[in-house]
Amino acid sequence: MKKINLLMIAAIATIITFAFSACSKDDDTKESNYDKALNAVQETVDQTKGKSGHNTALLLVTFGSTWEAPHQTYKSVQEQFAKAFPDADIYLAFTSSICISRCAAGENTDPVNYYAPSYWLKAIGSAQYSTVCVQSLHCIPGEEFLRMRDTYVKDFHNDTDLPENYRSTVKVYVGGPLMAEEDDVTTLAKALNNHFSSSVTKGVVALMGHGNPESYNYGNGNIRYTQLETALQNINKNYYVGTVDMEGNYVDNVIERMQMAKYTSGNVELHPLMSIAGDHANNDMKGGTGTTAKDGSWRAEMTKSGYTCPLDNCILKGLGDYSDIVDIWISHMKNAMNNAPMYPESE
Repeated sequence: MKKINLLMIAAIATIITFAFSACSKDDDTKESNYDKALNAVQETVDQTKGKSGHNTALLLVTFGSTWEAPHQTYKSVQEQFAKAFPDADIYLAFTSSICISRCAAGENTDPVNYYAPSYWLKAIGSAQYSTVCVQSLHCIPGEEFLRMRDTYVKDFHNDTDLPENYRSTVKVYVGGPLMAEEDDVTTLAKALNNHFSSSVTKGVVALMGHGNPESYNYGNGNIRYTQLETALQNINKNYYVGTVDMEGNYVDNVIERMQMAKYTSGNVELHPLMSIAGDHANNDMKGGTGTTAKDGSWRAEMTKSGYTCPLDNCILKGLGDYSDIVDIWISHMKNAMNNAPMYPESE
C-alpha cells in the first residue's frame, strides 16, 4: 500500500511539474511574441526618426480592415497627413486584434503586419519624440475613440518604463474623430453633398454608419448620426443616415422614415459612412457581389421594399477616399496642436 501511495505521489508530482513547465513555455511564447512585435515596431520608429530627424510623431489610429481596398485608403490618408504635417513622422495603428492577426496571415491580401497603438506609443516614447500626436480616424466620439484616448494615450502617459523626466515633458496631443463636435456635422454634411449632389437629385442617397449598441454608447456618440441626417436633409430631403449597430437606426428604420416621407419607390444609392469600405460595406451594405443581395443586407432590404437598388448603386468608397473629408480629420489635429496638450496636464 505504501509503495502504491509513493507511486501515486510521484505521478502527481510529475503531472504538476509538466503543467508548470507547459505554463512556463506558454508564458515564454507570449512574451517572445510581444517582444517580436515591439522590436519590429521599434526598428521602424528608430529608422524613421533617424532618417527624418523629426521630433514629432503623429500616430493615426483606426479599427482596421482585412480587405485590400481599405489598405490603399489608409496609405492615401497617411500621405495626406504627411503633406499637412511635413515636420512629423506619420505612423498607423490598428486597434482590432482580429484584423491584425488576419492581415499577418494574409487572409484576404498578401501578408502585412499592423500593430496596436500600445506598441507604437511605447516605441515612440523609447525614441524620445518631444511631441506625440495621436489622431483618431473614427467617425463619432464613441467606444473606439474613447478607448484610444482614455486607455492607449493614458497608458502611454503613465508608462513607467519611460524615464520620468521624459514623461513629464513630452507634449501629447489628441485629435478627435470626424464628427467630434456638432459643428463638424455641418461641415461633413456640406462635404458629402459636394460629392453626392447629382445622385440625390435622382433619388435617395442612404449612408451606412457603424454606430454603437446602446449598452456601448459611451459619450452618446450615436447622436451624431441623427444630427447628420438632419443636416443633410436641410440640404436635400433625399438624404438618409442609418447604422449597423445603433438601436432604432437600422436599415428597416431608414426604410420606415423614407416611407413616412412618401418616398415609397425609386432609385436608392448606398454609401458607407465609415473611414474605409471594408467588411461592413461589402457584406452588410452591398450584400455580396452577386446580382441578388444576401438577406439582411441594405441592398436586399431596399430591393425587397420596392426600391431600385442594383449592385452598381453600392458605392464602395470610404470617407478616407475623399481628400476634403480627410481634411476634417487633419483640422482636428491642427486645432489640438494649437491648444494646450492633453499631457502634461496643466496645473
